[in-house]
Amino acid sequence: MFLNTWITLKSMSLEQITAHETKTGRFLAKNLEPAMAWTLANAAYLKLSDEALKIISQNTGNLEEIATIGAYGVLGTGIFYANKKLFNPLAKKIKSWKEKQIGQGLDYAREKRKNAVQLAAITALFFATNMPGTLSNYKADLGRAANVFTKKEQIRQAMPNEYDSLGLEGRTLNSLFSLYTGVPESATVGKTISVDFNEQLSQLWSMKKERSKGNSVIDEVISSQVKKYVNTTPTRMTFTEYLAEANKAIEDTKKNLDWEIVARNKRLSKRQLGALKKVSGSIGAEEIMSYALTELMPSHNGSLNIDVMDFLLRNAGREYVELIPALFDSKTSFGPYQFTPHALHDDERDIRGASIINRALPEQERIPGSVKLLQGNDHHKAAYLFAINNLADLIRNTSEKQLKTLEDYSEFSSEGIVKYVGTAHHRPRDALRAGKRWLGHDARYAYSVSCSGPILEYSRKTRENHEAITGMGRLASR
Repeated sequence: MFLNTWITLKSMSLEQITAHETKTGRFLAKNLEPAMAWTLANAAYLKLSDEALKIISQNTGNLEEIATIGAYGVLGTGIFYANKKLFNPLAKKIKSWKEKQIGQGLDYAREKRKNAVQLAAITALFFATNMPGTLSNYKADLGRAANVFTKKEQIRQAMPNEYDSLGLEGRTLNSLFSLYTGVPESATVGKTISVDFNEQLSQLWSMKKERSKGNSVIDEVISSQVKKYVNTTPTRMTFTEYLAEANKAIEDTKKNLDWEIVARNKRLSKRQLGALKKVSGSIGAEEIMSYALTELMPSHNGSLNIDVMDFLLRNAGREYVELIPALFDSKTSFGPYQFTPHALHDDERDIRGASIINRALPEQERIPGSVKLLQGNDHHKAAYLFAINNLADLIRNTSEKQLKTLEDYSEFSSEGIVKYVGTAHHRPRDALRAGKRWLGHDARYAYSVSCSGPILEYSRKTRENHEAITGMGRLASR
């Protein structure tokens, strides 16, 4: 409709537009000020142009910035000619009609009242049509368009910043620690660490992309979340504050979980559900975070793992930690818990892992059904939901005797449960076999004794990390 109107107006001369001067002139001069007519015309053009830009943004994908530049060129030319050929001449014509009325004895007092009403109406219209939002959209669009010209220059000028090394001073970092922090392999950390976290994260994802050839979702994450990190200010916090965030996410999830739906989705008996609720009481922020450190950090030294995490959270921000990719697989896997689609997935064809328990939450409290969409506290909620899912699998596959052992054990210790949750996050089937062996021997020995192969190391690392985290709490309480 707008396009048709525009073509019609463009095909008419100003004389044609004002052909019915007497009738139209009297109406416009009586009801509208020239400046207000010009303002309304330009505001309408900007509003319609903003809608056009939204459509372009939604349908141009990775070419959004270039398409926005082209659209700005067209729309800018349009508003220039609209003002030159239509809006300005029309405002002048209204002014001339107004002057004629002045010569015919215009009522000035009535005119002032009318102008005040018009100004108030335009002001109300400004907010009612969300013109501030429209202007904000233009500002954001200009920023994205400017990225096309500045991106290469920004990368070329990117310089490392100096950060206080905190608890890492005097330590020697290797392996993944070097990749996360930018500290050279085998170098002893001094009082400060020089690193460009934007460059570091880009390097990590380049390695992930190389490992994951053919996985198009990796490109999606890079173009959305990684790009967003590079272009925004990260949320910086301490490890203790991050632990508090995890605790809040888990407590909110516990509060909203419908256990009857959990029982139905996991096919648990009443007794098995009771055991699951009892055992899951052992799982909180400290337990979940201990296996985050196990997944993310290469060391068996829980204290070192916490210090590295604290350094990253304080300086690179939580978004950096939540975007660290898993470098040793080709799946879509990243974040503090290194989730893969095997552990979290929900669509019309299939549902797996944490997503099964996720359906027991109210719809508004659920996490996304895809790893690539996890952000912020979604990661902590997903970890807790996956822990519940794996504990449910263990409980469903135990004998009556083993179930009784688990119920009794959970009353005086959580160590074995924490280790099981950590190993099940890494390799659910191996952990399930180990868990049944452990319970089959009445949990008389440490859970690690029942582990073998890769989950044995995970079990030991999880214990070290859990002890380091709980040790922080004991130290803080002294």
